Amino acid sequence: MLNIQLFLTLASLLLCAFLFIRSIALRKRASAHSDLLRKQEIILQKYQENLSLQEQTITRDQNFKTNLQQAGVTTELQKSRISFHQDNLKLRTPERYAYVQSMFRSGMQAEEIASALGMSSYEISQLLKLSAIAEKTIERTPETITASN
Repeated sequence: MLNIQLFLTLASLLLCAFLFIRSIALRKRASAHSDLLRKQEIILQKYQENLSLQEQTITRDQNFKTNLQQAGVTTELQKSRISFHQDNLKLRTPERYAYVQSMFRSGMQAEEIASALGMSSYEISQLLKLSAIAEKTIERTPETITASN
């Protein structure tokens, strides 16, 4: 019986020593896995931050492109209005209108002007009407209206 008790005691001690060594090995492995997991979490956070920065950059670039396109359209719309007003300021009676008009103001009739310039009397009467319209248009530009107020 002594042998059996001794055998059981030794077996129990060996089993306890084996379990103790096994638990130490498992703890080391768990610690290594935990360290690896922490490193992976840090790497994942860096990737998420980079992705967030890239998304912000893309969003900012898209907003910039949209704003730039809108500004371009607005500028084009304003440019046509500005150029229209500038063209109105630069409007001058064409030279042949001026000749016809000055001859008419000096007292010549449409037929006389037509024969002097080698044009038809109908064309002269049309030029006189156009020059009158042009004078009214020049007189009614926004700058002259504002200046008169």
